[in-house]
Amino acid sequence: MMHISNTRPSAPQSITASEALLATIGLEPCDLLRIASGADASDPGQARFGTELSLDVEHKIIMSIKLWSKFCGNMAQRYVEDFADAPLILISNPSPEMCRKHNIPDSRDFLSRTLGRIIENIGPDYVVDVVDCHHDPLTDPLLAAQAGHWIESFFKLSHEIARRCGHQIALNPPKN
Repeated sequence: MMHISNTRPSAPQSITASEALLATIGLEPCDLLRIASGADASDPGQARFGTELSLDVEHKIIMSIKLWSKFCGNMAQRYVEDFADAPLILISNPSPEMCRKHNIPDSRDFLSRTLGRIIENIGPDYVVDVVDCHHDPLTDPLLAAQAGHWIESFFKLSHEIARRCGHQIALNPPKN
């Protein structure tokens, strides 16, 4: 069982596989509860702390992380194909407003790790830069289409993760 609380675990507490995997993408278990409950991604007060997760739910979290990894690989492939004839691959970083509008976690850690994994999957043979959709208006049609694809794909991923494990977590009453 994984116990979700609003305090950071002390060093002697064991770390579960799902907790470690969530950390690789910049999320903590309580973030998953907040996302699954449909709460505003920027409102940490909506998470229900003190919930214990079954091994089945932990397995679903692990499967969700695998979906995230697949998403990053697919996005990398799309970027390489879109920029096949360009000297530089530009990746769109969604703005916080875009994230909130589509109920995507807007955690800086989560977004930077997602973008980092996409860049890692693109590989060392390409020069990559990130376009900040918040500060740099997307006037280029290719970049605008990519940002739309990124958001749409991530929105689908978020809902798939919620479907696979989040709704079950959100429906289980907390055990204190």
